[in-house]
Amino acid sequence: MGLLQKALKERRPSSPIKVDGGLFNRATRLRISSNEGDSVVSGPAPSVAAVFPFASLESGVACPASFFAIARSFFGTAKGALFLKDDSTALFSPWAQHGFDETTSRRLRFPLQVIDEVLSGHADFTIVSGPTLQGFRLFFSRGEFQSILSLAFFPIRFGESLLGFLMFSVPVDAEREEKKYRSLSQTFLDAYPALVAYRSSPFFTQTDSSAPAPHALADEIARIAKSMNDNGRSGLLIAISLERMTGSISVRFPVAERYRLSRDGFRIVSLMISPLGRTFPIGDKVVLFCLEKDGSFDTQLFLMQLQKSIKRFLPSWCDASLPLLFSRPLTAEKSEIAALIASLPA
Repeated sequence: MGLLQKALKERRPSSPIKVDGGLFNRATRLRISSNEGDSVVSGPAPSVAAVFPFASLESGVACPASFFAIARSFFGTAKGALFLKDDSTALFSPWAQHGFDETTSRRLRFPLQVIDEVLSGHADFTIVSGPTLQGFRLFFSRGEFQSILSLAFFPIRFGESLLGFLMFSVPVDAEREEKKYRSLSQTFLDAYPALVAYRSSPFFTQTDSSAPAPHALADEIARIAKSMNDNGRSGLLIAISLERMTGSISVRFPVAERYRLSRDGFRIVSLMISPLGRTFPIGDKVVLFCLEKDGSFDTQLFLMQLQKSIKRFLPSWCDASLPLLFSRPLTAEKSEIAALIASLPA
């Protein structure tokens, strides 16, 4: 059994998350009542084909982009975004979006308090317009905000928790659209369990981390190397690229936020590596990790095992290859480490 396989055996969850089969069967029976967000189960349910436009929803890392792409088509809107709670910032940030200008895309980060005020008392749907809409001015560019007549919000709840929400710009009179949106919202609630599974994935629930500044990162890696050397051990410094994996998803779903895909990719790799060493994200494309090396360590075999392991978090069509950028003996020389870091793509 290889080093990574041993680590994975330790990390494998006892109850793996599933987003197909039984979960989707249960999804067709799920309804959220209009009474203050209480969950109710009704049955028997109609067939999936009849009421469930999200039957082709992707699982794993591609789930949010797939969900938003289908929802956008389903509601027939040009501008909108899917927001999920970013636990590292306590903000609701876009995981997928379409149609907004670049300035708006950077500003769309909502504090929990703002969303609580909007969604309070609305179990499945609300439209914001008129004076209330003015409270959202700072989240949009001037030109973008002037084009918005109303904003439709669809909360994504699980039990008492607000996982996120869909937001669409409503280009016509809100009252005229409200009846249609409310009717459609009841159908697309069936897809929520897939997002619940995504948010519950072991890679998502682990603490997110950012790489320190290059000089501080070189110091940290040198410290790790010195600790190994002082204990008579040796290590490897390995860099891999996430670009093929995240790129294949964004090509299929252009609405996906590339930054969120790269963070998910990093967390998956970090989850796999954490029993064996430290991982650091470098920009949006590269993962750098320090591993303790034993005499029989084979870098190529290790990467093949890693690639095989991460596939369970990816769609079958996704390119899971992790190109090796370099693999070097771990050194305590900070200048050498800094040079290696500087050679990596931003």
